[in-house]
Amino acid sequence: MERISLIAKPGAPAAEEAADRLARLLEGQGVRVSRGEVAPDSQAVVVLGGDGTLLHVAGMAYRLDIPILGVNMGGLGFLTEVHMEELQGAVEDLLQGSYEMDRRMVLQVEVMG
Repeated sequence: MERISLIAKPGAPAAEEAADRLARLLEGQGVRVSRGEVAPDSQAVVVLGGDGTLLHVAGMAYRLDIPILGVNMGGLGFLTEVHMEELQGAVEDLLQGSYEMDRRMVLQVEVMG
């Protein structure tokens, strides 16, 4: 992978610190990192937070057809599949292309009032 977008839960120091460490690790392996946005030329988006952060990013990534790796920073996390202690291994798998994509249904909703 040449470029990965990295999104951390806003206002969550642990997520920001993990994003900093992950950015250094990726850049050390020659991967360009885009922080805080879903860059259109990214091959993947890594989201550090919870289900809310992942849902916030999902629409942008979906429109660009970019896969998401969700990292649970605490709580239950129904959509974020990777826990912090599994992050390094999951990112190594991502970089090597050794992962399985899980397709999820997307709904479009319009509120009429």
